[in-house]
Amino acid sequence: MQKYAKMAEGSTATDIHFGAATYCPQGLSAKKLSEVNSDYRLVVFAADWCPHCTEEVPKIAAYYPMLKEKNVEVILVSLDENASDFAKFAAPFPFISTTDYKKWGGQAATDYQVYATLSYFLLNKDLKIVNRLNSMQHLKVVLDNSIK
Repeated sequence: MQKYAKMAEGSTATDIHFGAATYCPQGLSAKKLSEVNSDYRLVVFAADWCPHCTEEVPKIAAYYPMLKEKNVEVILVSLDENASDFAKFAAPFPFISTTDYKKWGGQAATDYQVYATLSYFLLNKDLKIVNRLNSMQHLKVVLDNSIK
């Protein structure tokens, strides 16, 4: 149970270090999650090989301007295993995207106990877990009711 409590709401999430395979759109730069300048961070685990991800992550991108208004920055952690799949998937998005090409065995996926895609974590500026979300709709409800 302690293993799962580590990623419960109110717990502090592990910092994610952005390696060489990281896209930082113009105006954004950070070497790790804790350096992202925002009140909240939406960490999204997804992959090009996941049909649900390829449908939902573009919706996050479309919603991104509204997220920015609420001072929420999105960080996509891709579970892709090669550079071409990662580039095809992540390059079009307006937010930070990173991968270590290790799929489920990557450090971030292991630290965050990610066993399914899509997985969403809403963190505050101190990396405390505000909410483990299950969909974009869930995110919208949380933002509308909790973050003004």
